[in-house]
Amino acid sequence: GARGAMGLERDGKSLQVAKALMESAVAAGASRQVASATAVALWRVVLGQASDLELPSPGVEVQVEARLAAIRPCLVAQETVARRQGTSRHSAKGLVDPAVVFRRNVGVHAAFGEDFSSMSDGEFRRRQRGRAKAQAGVGHAAPVEV
Repeated sequence: GARGAMGLERDGKSLQVAKALMESAVAAGASRQVASATAVALWRVVLGQASDLELPSPGVEVQVEARLAAIRPCLVAQETVARRQGTSRHSAKGLVDPAVVFRRNVGVHAAFGEDFSSMSDGEFRRRQRGRAKAQAGVGHAAPVEV
């Protein structure tokens, strides 16, 4: 069939169906996060291809595993408290040592593209406070092409 920008079929039903599904999610009151995730999933279905971001290199896997290891104790504590008390905790503060929460925060928010698995707490502090970016003269990164 005729193809439009970026290979989307103009005469096919897939784009129409994706549009209807997205509109339904928004009309149902989907949060920004849910709407965004829905849009990305529909985009991938319409294009019929996996992103290279879904197939990480071994080096990326090592860093992701190191970050997950930093995050895990906080998640375990939050889930344990939720099951015992019947209440959901937004944060692990007060549930685990502050150093554990600190490492979790850096693991989620900072030092991407660096060797997270071998960083010291001092290096984490610098990354969290933004000193590494300021010293390197680095601004916001360009968006990743999908």
